[in-house]
Amino acid sequence: MRNSGIRNSYRLIFVGATLSGRPVLGAPRGVPLLSEMSLRGAKWLRGTAEANPEIPRAARNKLRNLVRLLRSARNDILWQDNMLRLNNIEVIYSDVILVLKGVSLEVPDGKIISLLGANGAGKTTTLKAISGVLYTELGEVTDGSIEFDNMRIDGKAPEEIVQMGIVQVMEGRRMFEHLTVEENLRVGAYARKDRDVILKDLESVYHYFPRLKDLRGRVSGYLSGGERQMLVMGRALMSNPKVMLLDEPSLGLSPLLVREIFGIIKRINKEEGTSILLVEQNAKIALSTSDYGYIMENGRVVLDGPSPKLKENEDIKEFYLGLSQVGKRKSYREVKHYRRRKRWLS
Repeated sequence: MRNSGIRNSYRLIFVGATLSGRPVLGAPRGVPLLSEMSLRGAKWLRGTAEANPEIPRAARNKLRNLVRLLRSARNDILWQDNMLRLNNIEVIYSDVILVLKGVSLEVPDGKIISLLGANGAGKTTTLKAISGVLYTELGEVTDGSIEFDNMRIDGKAPEEIVQMGIVQVMEGRRMFEHLTVEENLRVGAYARKDRDVILKDLESVYHYFPRLKDLRGRVSGYLSGGERQMLVMGRALMSNPKVMLLDEPSLGLSPLLVREIFGIIKRINKEEGTSILLVEQNAKIALSTSDYGYIMENGRVVLDGPSPKLKENEDIKEFYLGLSQVGKRKSYREVKHYRRRKRWLS
């Protein structure tokens, strides 16, 4: 009788493992075969095994482990859907200057990812490599790959990348200063083919940035710094992006405006489902806004993790938040750059 129970238990485990490899009709393109249906099947098997006293405890434990494995895999798959990936990329300027030295990072669908680091760490170059504008500065991706929605995009023209759904908001709030606010916004929809919904999207931009609606007829060159930041972000939204690359959105803005801008960033992510890769030197607000963070130094990613954990990391507190281990503020002169290099790059 016991041998029969053991055979039945391992049959159940085998069926569960088989279910975990079965495809599911209607699964999103690019999602691996593990699925919600597989998880439900494994849960049913676990319940059947636990209700059968003939099945040994060891076999029931294996089924419990199978359920945990499937649940974890299911969550990983949902995290990876429509992901922007950088796989060990290197970037060289003018065939001589090596700027990025094997950078790898991921931007999952619907998440906010922060990219932090000191000036010259390679953050802006990373964004330009993704958006395809490196060639304007005699730069190129010489190794590794950049993938979006399971397609390689390194080597594609910037306009092709925009049409795929990736748009960059450049540092410096660049715009057509001789055009009005609304004309600048309409320029953002230039590459779109669904012209019939542009007016609707224009109203959506005004929903996020009511100040722009009041200024729609004003020449853009007369806008303040905060208004310019709203305009360039609104113009990016007009391209209907899947991924938005934001380069230093807080630069030169007052603390009140910074809080307003980052509040809007979170709303756009939540309400529109837009993935955001955020390059920022204000580590405190960036980590408070993002789901996951990467730290760059000297062209490399030296640290990464969930944003709440990074905020508690002692190195991050010391090097980027200006706090010592006892919670006292430290001046930048006390935080020696060579200490960071010695600890992270050795």
